[in-house]
Amino acid sequence: HILINPDEKVTGLLDWTEAEVADPAADFAIYCACFGEPALEDLIEHYRTAGGRVWPRMQEHIVETLAAYPVLIALFALKSGLPDYMEMARGALGVDENGEDLPAQ
Repeated sequence: HILINPDEKVTGLLDWTEAEVADPAADFAIYCACFGEPALEDLIEHYRTAGGRVWPRMQEHIVETLAAYPVLIALFALKSGLPDYMEMARGALGVDENGEDLPAQ
């Protein structure tokens, strides 16, 4: 779903493919991976200002979630059985289809 404001400007995208009730830090972790911790700090403040629930040490929690993200991808890949996610999980974990370490680049 593409969200468009009255001025016909794209304001957001919704992807319900993996929708579930879960830790919101997972969504923030992807943002942190793309834009870094300083941008994450700004996002959290904007989120707070817009009425989002922010908790003590939220940024630290998000960074720790990012560190565990390869495992979360692998768990989803195993649960879904989707080949694309299996490949993504192996890449994130640094292993090939046999569980062997990928060569260093």
